Amino acid sequence: MSAPSSDGAGPTHRSAPTIRFQPDTYAKLGANVAAPARVVAITGGSAGIGRATALRLARDRSALAICGRRRDRLEAVAAEIAAAGGEALPVVADVTSEADMLAFVAQAVERFGRIDVMMCNAGFGIAGAIDDISPEQMHKLIDVNYMGTYYAARAALAVFRRQGHGHLVIISSIVGKRGVPYMSACAPRSPARPSMSPWYIQSPPTVNSST
Repeated sequence: MSAPSSDGAGPTHRSAPTIRFQPDTYAKLGANVAAPARVVAITGGSAGIGRATALRLARDRSALAICGRRRDRLEAVAAEIAAAGGEALPVVADVTSEADMLAFVAQAVERFGRIDVMMCNAGFGIAGAIDDISPEQMHKLIDVNYMGTYYAARAALAVFRRQGHGHLVIISSIVGKRGVPYMSACAPRSPARPSMSPWYIQSPPTVNSST
């Protein structure tokens, strides 16, 4: 993969961090233990769209690796996933940390043996006029919504390429396509998140991306 250099001179090629994989957990347990229908990793899985998606997938006997910053909420959603028929791995992690996203993906692979889908969902919005929003608030929004998506997707792609398959789902906002009063601070990052997708999937295997 390549990424733009900071001076704008062109792409800088860097090798992806190494992730150590464990053998398939279910294969080690024997034929009497059924593997999950799919393994889905969700950032921002403790509330909102992330939680609702996890609970719906749990009804189809999926395994869900969910991450967020609040342990109590993650554990509560993990219990709901189990009650709905799924299997949960709650991981306390911050999407603004590359190390946390690498660890999140590695723990999911160690537990379930694979990842079929990475859903980059973590994000937040800021309501207010542009001149009422501080540069510090905007930097935080970009770190979470844009860089958080980048870190999670980049970590998952190492797994997808090793497996030969994978789906990347990026959640965005309508404000990138339609003006909403006092939400203009969110507009630039909303189309930016899905526009990452072609950059990520230039090399085989094919990774499907949707928003």
